[in-house]
Amino acid sequence: MKREVRLPLTASGRLDRAVASALGVGRAAIKAAFTAGEVRIRGRRVRASDPAAPGALGEVELAIAGPPEPEAEPLTILAESPRWLVVDKPAGVATHPLLQGETGTLANWVVARHMECADASPDPREGGAVHRLDIETSGCVLFARDEEAWDHLREQFSARSIEKIYTALVIGRMSAGGVCSVPLAQRGGRVHVVAEGDPERKRQGAARPAETHYEITEKLAGHTLLEVRIVT
Repeated sequence: MKREVRLPLTASGRLDRAVASALGVGRAAIKAAFTAGEVRIRGRRVRASDPAAPGALGEVELAIAGPPEPEAEPLTILAESPRWLVVDKPAGVATHPLLQGETGTLANWVVARHMECADASPDPREGGAVHRLDIETSGCVLFARDEEAWDHLREQFSARSIEKIYTALVIGRMSAGGVCSVPLAQRGGRVHVVAEGDPERKRQGAARPAETHYEITEKLAGHTLLEVRIVT
């Protein structure tokens, strides 16, 4: 699976760490890609220890993973039924692996406890995960325990009958809640806001509508705690 990556303008340090962060994938997947010589920056094959070049565009070839390998790690189950599980994903942990044999993801931990989840999702690497959270985001992740449950739960996500609520700590003191409605686009493995006047807004399929509602939960000295509802 080939992925395009653009390093952020703030990128620094080793290239492998910068690429892993920009793509939002585990270090093991990126290490394997560098070892296989499948990472190119500006068309040139590079090494993991090379310095990160801020803003550089590159390509990474990632092997597609099979079912997650069971990995016995502490797992917090928040709710469960015979058809599904809701588990707590810590920050810094990927939802599921990208490479065969990759460990350290939430799906690895889930299938170690509930092997039936490994066969629930059409994409075997997902290990039954119905949705994903970014690596640095903590929160609830829903896993199906059989194929029929996965299909039914995915239909609910598509129909937006499942509500997603986040807690966010933002810099600065906000005076009121509101709605943020700006298009988003995928660029180099990351999602970016598409500003007014950006030609990407006019390209068919380049930018997708997004709507986020937020309310103030608590005002702090230099920050504001928000309750965030993701609509689209």
